[in-house]
Amino acid sequence: RESMGIWTGGASDAWLNYDKLTKHRVLVNPEAHQKIREGEKAFYLFSVDVARNGVQSVLTIFKVHTKNTGFYSSVVNIIVLGKTPETKHFEMQAIEIKKYIEAFDPVEVVIDGNGLGIGLIDFMSKEQHTDKGTFPAYGVVNDDDYKRSQPKGCIPLIWLLRATPSLNSKIHGNCFYKINSGKVFFLTKEQDIKIKLMASKKGQKMTLEERTARIMPHEMTTRLFEEMCNLRMKANGLDINLEPINTNLMKDKFSSLEYGLWRIAERETTAMKKQSKKFGNKQYTFYSQGR
Repeated sequence: RESMGIWTGGASDAWLNYDKLTKHRVLVNPEAHQKIREGEKAFYLFSVDVARNGVQSVLTIFKVHTKNTGFYSSVVNIIVLGKTPETKHFEMQAIEIKKYIEAFDPVEVVIDGNGLGIGLIDFMSKEQHTDKGTFPAYGVVNDDDYKRSQPKGCIPLIWLLRATPSLNSKIHGNCFYKINSGKVFFLTKEQDIKIKLMASKKGQKMTLEERTARIMPHEMTTRLFEEMCNLRMKANGLDINLEPINTNLMKDKFSSLEYGLWRIAERETTAMKKQSKKFGNKQYTFYSQGR
């Protein structure tokens, strides 16, 4: 902190450059309660990093626009799950995720399946009956053992991610490339939104709770940026390993982000191959125009 101001940035040896990152903070409106698809060439995808050792479970909501040149991802919301003691239980977190599934209808929900993540997936694959309605069971789509063991009738939606050291290296590399190539967009700074809200009649009429809820996704994005700029690369052969510069700062939001970007990249590769095959096999006839 400087006199009469707040300093924010990244360390000189940070893996990602803070100034370059902030150029991608261009989204004004978060999406919190319903999908806002702009045409048929867009879809939603969720990714969840599951809490362990004191960190928080984090749900990242991506809106992905598919274009001929590739997929472009917008991080339209970041939700911390289980913020209160009553909701820390995995069943309560599963219910919260299912509420967002009903609102956004994502194509997949990527869940970190290492360690405690298995506990969350177990509750995702069960129905929950609450005073606000019944939430259906969602099943894993990419693991045969899970397919055999989970209850019948599960809606196929969960993409189980079991990251190994080698896969983690690829996930880190993909995240670095996607962000620096301008294919990922983030919500603008909360300070800018506060100014806009207070300058508008609608914002002035908001209650404190409404204004806090409107700004929170932007604050979560700032915390995500703090996590990203707190990481430095640690040499380990050909693999990319990341370690925190400040060990008091966790990386749960960053992990949720890069897991989602990895799965989006896999879907992008599949789509681009299909597109290439489609146009590669097309027969063209050329005509010369006579004079």
